[in-house]
Amino acid sequence: MKKTFQLFLLCQISVWIYSQELKLDFEDYNISSWEQSRTGGWHLDSLNALSGRFSLHHNYDNPESGMDMISFQHDDLWLDSSLTTWNYSVRYDYNPSSSNNWAIWIASDRSQEEMYPEGVAQGLILGVNYSGSDDYIKLWNQKNGVIEEIVNTAYNWQEKIETGSIVKLKAERTFQGVFNIFIGKPDGEWDTIGSGQDTLINRSEYTGIYYKYSSTQDRKLWVDEVHLSGYLQKDIFPPKIESVETREYNMVILTFNELIDTNIIPAIRLNRNISPERTSWKTATQLVCKFTQVFSEQNLLEVYGLIDIKGNTAELISYSFDFYIPQPYDIVITEVLPDPTPSYGLPESEYIELFNRSEHVINIESWNLCIDKNKIEFPNAEIYPGKYYLITDKSTVEDYPDSVSVIGINKFPALPNDGTELILRDKYGTLIFAVDYSEFNYITEYKQDGGWSFEMADINNPCIISENWQESKNALGGTPGYVNSILANLIDTTPPGVMRTVSLGSNRMKIFFSEPMDSLSLIETGNYSISVADISLINIVPTTPFFKDAEIVFSNNIIADEIISMQLSGGIMDCSGNQLTDTCIYFGLAKNADSSDILLNEVLFEASDSVPEFIELYNNSNKVIDLKSFSIGFSTNQNEILSGEIMLCSSNLQLLPNEYIVFTGEKQQLITQYPNSPQSQIIEVNTWKNLSNEGGFITLLDSWGNVMDKAIYGPEIQFSLLNETRGVSLEKIAFKSDGSRTDSWHSASHEVNYATPALVNSQAMLINSETIGNVSIRPDEFSPNNDGFEDYAVIYYKFEKPGYLASIYVFSSDGLLISTIANNVLFGASGEYTWEGTDDSGNKIPMGYYIVYIEAIHPEGEVFNYKKAVLVLP
Repeated sequence: MKKTFQLFLLCQISVWIYSQELKLDFEDYNISSWEQSRTGGWHLDSLNALSGRFSLHHNYDNPESGMDMISFQHDDLWLDSSLTTWNYSVRYDYNPSSSNNWAIWIASDRSQEEMYPEGVAQGLILGVNYSGSDDYIKLWNQKNGVIEEIVNTAYNWQEKIETGSIVKLKAERTFQGVFNIFIGKPDGEWDTIGSGQDTLINRSEYTGIYYKYSSTQDRKLWVDEVHLSGYLQKDIFPPKIESVETREYNMVILTFNELIDTNIIPAIRLNRNISPERTSWKTATQLVCKFTQVFSEQNLLEVYGLIDIKGNTAELISYSFDFYIPQPYDIVITEVLPDPTPSYGLPESEYIELFNRSEHVINIESWNLCIDKNKIEFPNAEIYPGKYYLITDKSTVEDYPDSVSVIGINKFPALPNDGTELILRDKYGTLIFAVDYSEFNYITEYKQDGGWSFEMADINNPCIISENWQESKNALGGTPGYVNSILANLIDTTPPGVMRTVSLGSNRMKIFFSEPMDSLSLIETGNYSISVADISLINIVPTTPFFKDAEIVFSNNIIADEIISMQLSGGIMDCSGNQLTDTCIYFGLAKNADSSDILLNEVLFEASDSVPEFIELYNNSNKVIDLKSFSIGFSTNQNEILSGEIMLCSSNLQLLPNEYIVFTGEKQQLITQYPNSPQSQIIEVNTWKNLSNEGGFITLLDSWGNVMDKAIYGPEIQFSLLNETRGVSLEKIAFKSDGSRTDSWHSASHEVNYATPALVNSQAMLINSETIGNVSIRPDEFSPNNDGFEDYAVIYYKFEKPGYLASIYVFSSDGLLISTIANNVLFGASGEYTWEGTDDSGNKIPMGYYIVYIEAIHPEGEVFNYKKAVLVLP
């Protein structure tokens, strides 16, 4: 008896919660269960009823244009559980247009108040011109504010339906998501007019009608014979959390699987014991919770006492979610196409490519990308690990294949062809990645005309800039959305260096580094040690977006005329993790320069294929001098002063006492030829103007146009016995000599490769020299056995003036020439040569005495001879 009762009860429950169909024919003259967007906007009308005695008719006589909706709530309809069909009879007594149209919401999660194109209702819509105005019967879905076309029947209502005719429409959906749309024939059969597939919407609680009209076309829509069949289930289940979206470091939006009774705020607990600071309903399915604490990497959210609109209560809902704060270099820019014309196969649209280097899905909604002076904000978009995403103008999204993930931006700003900074920040303003593609160059000449992108070679080393970006090698001109064509494994093992320092005021200074730095290591005060006891560092601010320099604020003012030293430790790193070699830097308060404080000290005016032109300055004072806005002018007349034709630097550039600095148009080429020159003291001038090979005068001007120094240069000043003067600099013999006189200059020695950029001049006269004309050989007994002790002899020389053409020979005791150490070489004012006890073939010579003989001839007629015996031991 007990089993029979249980079976009967089970059958009763199944009848209560599950039914197959719903019919609404309005013959009971009752629409009290229907909800209307406007009271009295719809009524049951017996006049011109479509079927039986009554039909649902729009009734509101609106003196203005408008829209009215009406809906009916039914049991939950589960579209994935069985075949679902919807039937409607419709009469529309006007031709459809963009201003006059109608649609049936065959499925919706919300009532009538949200059943319109801008509403938050999500569902399926069957009608004419709900979106667009081509008059075709269509089926759309609407979700998250986006309307997508599912079926376009190409059945033109205006052309095929006579105004005022009764039309029967049917839609069916298989549980796999296949849709078929039918129109009723006069004989009661159905014609299939369109098919499509969609699985975005799989549940419904409402069906309804949307009607849009102009001021004179209201009251022209009738609907009847509403018939719905499928898996209808009475809602007896408590609500659930569908998703948790983190919006900030301490805020989440909880989305529930159904409409919730918003009159009740449920109890919320984060990680068992943390209550939210604030909760508020965003919509009937979304609850916003803000906490005082920042989320952990793994979190447990518990909701107590949640009640849906059907009265079902969830006593406790638990939901676990991970929280990840995107870090710098998680998302990087890996490709840029600034000039898409002419096209070699790609769409003619500019683009930027993003790549997710992290292991996390990252939503970039509200992130910013700064392009030149423009800033774009990203829409809601998820970037998956290891995937490429294209950022381009929204109008060109359809030009790319479906296999490319494209994020369209309204009014995507133009990418300057000559380059600009691209700066990517998250929604909190944190810098994620930056690159300046004005530093990139096309190597292949024809690629300079456009149509080719720049690509990143090694996405695992985004800190590397120069060699990491190259022109695309793909035949189409780029690889948007795909793996780059220039993949390479690059390793950065080069430690960073300090390029220069600048004082910015009485208690501030800035340090410039050779490459992008790790910002966290820059702000660590323990990495700095200053020489002045009563001055300490109170703040360090790295400069975004590349962190190539940092401003330092001191506790007390710097004393004028004092040069301060500061030690930088290896705790300072570049962004690849290479440590700075312990470095001592010097700085002080800058002062104005007086005449002859800054001198022209070396000029290379006739470039060779390998050596570029340059001009060297020397600080001949005891002051720190800022060279900002210093310039040089050129003339053929010593008394002519021209305004600055080359601006040497537009920003702060301070020169310490007795320091050299070089300006050139080709820094890298100069460094390559003179690797011993300090790179920090070589400055590239973008507006460099070539010096005349015929010579003339150079005038150095300060920022106010005052003359600091003058220098004469020209081929006639070069050493007369040189066969080739290209790539040979003119060096000043002494700082105090008059630079406008030819005898103040001399060609640089071949021993220093004919130039000394940012180094002591090879022809500089030594103030504290030994006896003029002195030559010495030390030691005069040596053993070239590579034992680390006196393995070679050094020949030292000093002359009263530069310009000697000299030779150094080694003879055996019986007069045979053994080795030619120098042959007709232009000597400097002083220098040295090394002899390792070998002959001209590089063979070690036997033990014994050998004669070193030196002969030097000056163009003015002086002749110098020297010889000395040297003992070579085993």
